[in-house]
Amino acid sequence: MAHIEIHALSVKLAGTFEAHVFFPEQEVEKAEEKFPVLWMIHEDGTGTFDLMRHAALMEKIAEEKKMFVIAPMISHSLATNMAFGTKNEEFLVEECPEIFRFLYPVSEKKEDNYIFGIHTGAYGAVKLAMKHPDAYAGCFAVNGELDIAGRCKDSKNREAGFRHQSEESLKAVFGDLDRVSGGQEDIYHLAGNAKIRIELFCSTKLDRYKDNKRLEEADTFVTLTGVDKTEDFQQIEEMIQAGADKIIR
Repeated sequence: MAHIEIHALSVKLAGTFEAHVFFPEQEVEKAEEKFPVLWMIHEDGTGTFDLMRHAALMEKIAEEKKMFVIAPMISHSLATNMAFGTKNEEFLVEECPEIFRFLYPVSEKKEDNYIFGIHTGAYGAVKLAMKHPDAYAGCFAVNGELDIAGRCKDSKNREAGFRHQSEESLKAVFGDLDRVSGGQEDIYHLAGNAKIRIELFCSTKLDRYKDNKRLEEADTFVTLTGVDKTEDFQQIEEMIQAGADKIIR
């Protein structure tokens, strides 16, 4: 098993970026075909820390599924082309895959590419899957903080809803926060238009469970699995494994 930290140049991000790559080294060395990829979108503001907590599981999934797991760092961008900043959505969907297809034998086929995220990273993964259904075969999300538009619209909850964002930093990401709801960064607005399979896993004890349920009700391609446990590390890992088992062919 190989776990490699990559630093590469990105035009869309106007600088270098860090990514972690997991793959079954022996399988890759002897194989001639290209490998499927699971793209991981980390939680807002956590970056490498969020990833490394789950490194052992990422290695396990890469080994079991005979695939690459690639986790690029996108800082505080919420996987969004920022109103005042870098083009993170374009980076994740267009530039980042091209970089790794140049470096490694990873497949460009839709049916070989999957995406997932945790908490606010789940918002990013679901949004990218809905906006770019031709790029991914499926998506899964763990304890997703999905109603980002609602958080931005409610001034009382703007900063309370984001551990690593202030109201001003959210404006840098989205611009006019009152216009996020009903726009292209609002996954409830996108729901039902992109026919892509999305599996949600969420603790029923979290307030955000109702937001996950709302998305399931809004889109026939979305399925929610409720887990009747409080959120902890083991539960999150179990849901990640369940998502990988359910969505990856």
